[in-house]
Amino acid sequence: MDFEVLSDSLTTFECRNPQLPEWNLFIDALSVYKSIHGDVLVPAKFVVPRSGEWSKACWELPLGSMVQRIRFRHDYLTGDNSYERRLQLGETRPNW
Repeated sequence: MDFEVLSDSLTTFECRNPQLPEWNLFIDALSVYKSIHGDVLVPAKFVVPRSGEWSKACWELPLGSMVQRIRFRHDYLTGDNSYERRLQLGETRPNW
């Protein structure tokens, strides 16, 4: 995963799909993480804390694990919505 591309292009609440609630929570949490930390280099063990800057729906979401699964196993990036998800992450290259 090209974290610089992801970091530069991630926008909050874009391309939301009500049929993909876990993906929507991931994008929301990743957007908040970026606003707090200035990047999306999420540590593998990072779990969204229970605090006011995070949406309650995202509390305890294993964000680091999800980023790792996307990076190494391409979870969420296959199937009918893969193109839209890759666009949402700002990455359309096939070697994601």
